[in-house]
Amino acid sequence: MSGLTRREILVGASAIGGAGALSTASTYGALADLERFTGNSVRAGLLDLLVEWEHDGETGASDGQVSVDLGTLSPGEQGSVRFTVDLPESGEGINNPAYTWLRTFCPSTTGRLAGALGISLRYVDETGAYASETLFEGTLCDVARRYQTGVPLDPAQDPDASVPGCLNAAEDGPLHLRLDYELADDYVGEETVGLGFEFAAVACRHADPTEAGPFSGVARVDCYCGPDRYGVSYVEVYVCEDGAPGCHCVPLGKLALDDKLPGDCGIGTPATLGNSYVGPGRYTLPVDDCEDTGYDIVVTETATKPAEDGSRDEVVALAFHVERDGDTPDPTLCQVAIKGSSEVAYYGPGDLDGNSTRGVLGAPEKTTDNGDSPGEGNGHGGGRR
Repeated sequence: MSGLTRREILVGASAIGGAGALSTASTYGALADLERFTGNSVRAGLLDLLVEWEHDGETGASDGQVSVDLGTLSPGEQGSVRFTVDLPESGEGINNPAYTWLRTFCPSTTGRLAGALGISLRYVDETGAYASETLFEGTLCDVARRYQTGVPLDPAQDPDASVPGCLNAAEDGPLHLRLDYELADDYVGEETVGLGFEFAAVACRHADPTEAGPFSGVARVDCYCGPDRYGVSYVEVYVCEDGAPGCHCVPLGKLALDDKLPGDCGIGTPATLGNSYVGPGRYTLPVDDCEDTGYDIVVTETATKPAEDGSRDEVVALAFHVERDGDTPDPTLCQVAIKGSSEVAYYGPGDLDGNSTRGVLGAPEKTTDNGDSPGEGNGHGGGRR
């Protein structure tokens, strides 16, 4: 057994987001490990995948990588992108028929646009006229969450096909798709947006279409599509003081998300803790930098956005629980403060459950130029996103 060559299977990588689209970063990496093909035994046959697209007079082509910049959209604005999926002839001979798939990625944004932009994908004929019902539809956020492990493409244009059909482009021509989009009338903001998909093709004679597709091993990501938030600077935990009547809420410890403390204090490693970043895992909960409180903070989930300087993604929200190092009972949380930039968001008992948060709690929302948040909350108060 040996790994596949480029001509035996072609996989394009892209990410929903596009140049400056849903953040200020210009490009985004795929959120999946493409090494899942290692060990497959496809050995023979020419296979070249060509994906072409057209949007508003602009065209592009690649062997699977698709990134379309929609620009800045106005509320209620509509448009479409047309795709052609082909297995073209080359100087080496006629291409082999192939099964094809596409998949989606999390929007690289924490803005509201991902939840306000409706998209739908249909098969069309070569003129662009609809030839089927939708393969998928919903908000950009919903679609990105739902199809991370791929959707099969069918040359017979059956949108309900559970397995891909064999595309014989040399005889039947390429496959045509049309993606329509519309921004909600009540959207408020000035974000630009881009779209991206990953296409894959496998020669029909070397694959069983009823088996799992090439994206089946991709780990799903809980895409964050909440409001635009600052990156987390620190998380401060408050607990009910032992022996006090009712709940006397006192600070317990503070986990700072920066590059200064992890190595020196044994809190984490640069790979798991840094500037506005923390990965799921267990960390010592310190007081005043390195002083150990005797408690650990266990981060169970995070939501991220691309950093504006193009470095590692920033964490904008997280879920966690606090545990005692030894046999002492775990504390009861009464308040959590999450700082981002110069703002602090406070969360109270309604957002907490014993020693845990009730889901993901976010850093303060960024505000518009007039000082008002574009949506829920004002960046200073509690409440789950």
